[in-house]
Amino acid sequence: MKEKLIFIAKFSFFLIIFTLPFISITQVLGLDTFLDSFENPDDYLILEKPGYIYGSKLEKNNFIIIQKSSHPYFDIQENDYIIYFSNNDYLNCNKVSSFEEIGRKKFYCIYDEKNTNQIYEKQVIGKVVNFIEDNIWNYATIKLWETSIKNLNINDLISD
Repeated sequence: MKEKLIFIAKFSFFLIIFTLPFISITQVLGLDTFLDSFENPDDYLILEKPGYIYGSKLEKNNFIIIQKSSHPYFDIQENDYIIYFSNNDYLNCNKVSSFEEIGRKKFYCIYDEKNTNQIYEKQVIGKVVNFIEDNIWNYATIKLWETSIKNLNINDLISD
């Protein structure tokens, strides 16, 4: 009986250690993003400490996870944050306040309390999936996710 309890304890410990990284990744990224990143690994981008991007909600020590506009199911809705090139070639991140689709798709982004920018679809690089705080646990989790979709992607191994 004691041997069974030791085996169950060891097996439980193994399962916790084995699943902890995946649970952590899904907590940081969200389950949909985590699963979709294996189907479309080239359509996600991680920006680390993006101090070179102008815009709202960017803090100095954040990671930004972006779904690129090349993603097959890319769709921007109101209140999404997008990364885009402004008319004067600066990289910006702002919240979409509204959009219209007459001929070309146009987005109106909140630039500050009083101003909005008009952005055309061709200026958009991607949609922000998540802003992530920079700490040691999140850093390790993001690096593990990045490694798993780039190097350990089972879909890529099967198709080769």
